[in-house]
Amino acid sequence: MASLTTSNSTGNRRILFYDQSGKRKSICLGKLPKKKCLEILRYVESILAAEFSNSPLDAETATWLGGLPDKFRSKLVSVGLADQSASIKAITLRDLTAKFLALQVVKPSTKASYKQTTDGLLDHFGEDCLIGSVDASGVDAWYAGLTRQGLSAATIAKRVNTAKTVFNRAVRWGHLQSSPFQHLSRGTQENKKRLQYISRETIHQVLACCPNHECRVIVGLARFGGLRCPSEFLTLKWGDVDLDRGSMRIHSEKTERTGMKAVRDVPICPELRQLLAGLPRGAADEPVITRIKSPKSNLRKMLLTAVEKAGLPIWPRAFQNLRASCEMDFNEVVPIYTAAEWMGHSATVSEKHYVRTRGEHFERVTKLPASRETTDAKSNAVMTRNQTPHEAATTCIHPQSSLQLLLGSGSMRINAEPRRSARKEKVGDGGLEPSTSRV
Repeated sequence: MASLTTSNSTGNRRILFYDQSGKRKSICLGKLPKKKCLEILRYVESILAAEFSNSPLDAETATWLGGLPDKFRSKLVSVGLADQSASIKAITLRDLTAKFLALQVVKPSTKASYKQTTDGLLDHFGEDCLIGSVDASGVDAWYAGLTRQGLSAATIAKRVNTAKTVFNRAVRWGHLQSSPFQHLSRGTQENKKRLQYISRETIHQVLACCPNHECRVIVGLARFGGLRCPSEFLTLKWGDVDLDRGSMRIHSEKTERTGMKAVRDVPICPELRQLLAGLPRGAADEPVITRIKSPKSNLRKMLLTAVEKAGLPIWPRAFQNLRASCEMDFNEVVPIYTAAEWMGHSATVSEKHYVRTRGEHFERVTKLPASRETTDAKSNAVMTRNQTPHEAATTCIHPQSSLQLLLGSGSMRINAEPRRSARKEKVGDGGLEPSTSRV
């Protein structure tokens, strides 16, 4: 589209190109270094590409064009590559983040999470910072600031993911040619340290300290039904609750937006059935929870107050860990894909954010009773202590392990017949090779 030439006689350099009318034009660069001339050539080609495609300039080229000295800018004006009277306005970080947030169709809580990241970007780089001036070194400095704040790895990963999304949108919208955040790894948002199992015994103590029965039902819906707080509490109607059949129909805005099932059926366990039966039943179209009508209600404070009143330690992610504990209980009795469907997410999400190994799992295996064969094996060991290794091998009985008891009798086949020694067998007249027919 454009080319750089150098005069053999004078050494002067110039950029040659054709405009939209097909007319050949040139920009004289004098004896500037070749590296600098190649940089100017790249920006000239970017301007020509924007003109030929009738698209706006990217932020990097607009920033370069707006920062040119008047003398060199006049050369571009003379060949129609710049406008002397009108200055080109590049996209600022404030404009980009405002556009990004305005176009997000998400829950208010999710948008608030995005805003934490965008506010951090504005604080670090400045609101009037041109997005074309953000480079990899500046991004590394921003990332180092996150680590110095003492944020968890999951929180840092979430903010990096949001920042990468913001600048990827800038590339998609034609404001940038590439993202300065592309070298950062998204990391993992898993945080098993904050995932805690809340036992049924613990939650019964909390329920006894709730201020009223409806609050007990809210806690029970999270711990025994796995409902999301507060969105799925507020959409639950009495017509969705079938105590005779033992099921609830849950309507989820979150899964509807993500393309998953917007409606799912959840079983009602005995504890939750008793809690729901204690509420005055309304009409089919009336909500089960009547006192809480706004999603901004501080249900977390209500729960933590009941936990403190019960004399129990505060656990992290108050309602989220109740929901996770419910799924862990589901996984004890049904396959993981069934439990994940009841919870309204995929099995992959379940393994990453909702389930973990508990100490009681370890104890179940270590406290398995020894089998009779294992006890007999100890007696056999005493009997064979004075035998030769070969004799002991011929009389060894393989004990049945506790793992077989755990997995079931059909999961492992054990050959209890004594092994025959090959050394005592004699080779017959036919030898070891198989016999063949004679011709």
